[in-house]
Amino acid sequence: MMALELPPGVLAAIDSLRRAYIWVGEEKTSGAMCMVAWDRVAMPKHCGSLGVRDLRAQNQCLLLKLLHHLHSIGDSSWAAWVHEHADIPMMEDDLAGQHWGMLREFMPMYQDLSIVEIDDGATTSF
Repeated sequence: MMALELPPGVLAAIDSLRRAYIWVGEEKTSGAMCMVAWDRVAMPKHCGSLGVRDLRAQNQCLLLKLLHHLHSIGDSSWAAWVHEHADIPMMEDDLAGQHWGMLREFMPMYQDLSIVEIDDGATTSF
């Protein structure tokens, strides 16, 4: 969930299993057995709901966290390795894999949530 964006069909299948488990404790259930709409169940507890996590939002948050770890190396040997093989601010590289293109799609959202400190400008993108 943290490395790749889950397809909508996978999220729907997982939600179907979670819904069935919550309402009847089985693998499958019908709409007649569901006591409350799933959107309502997935609301936070402080809103009077069960607080079941929205997997799509959780997946996006974990991907944004991955991007953050790439932009702030710290003690991460993985992030340091990626910085050696790719231009992180520009998200350009010679690394293979569908995950890199998917992370590129999340860059605008990450940039909207981030504050940039320019310093010497070596790792700053606009």
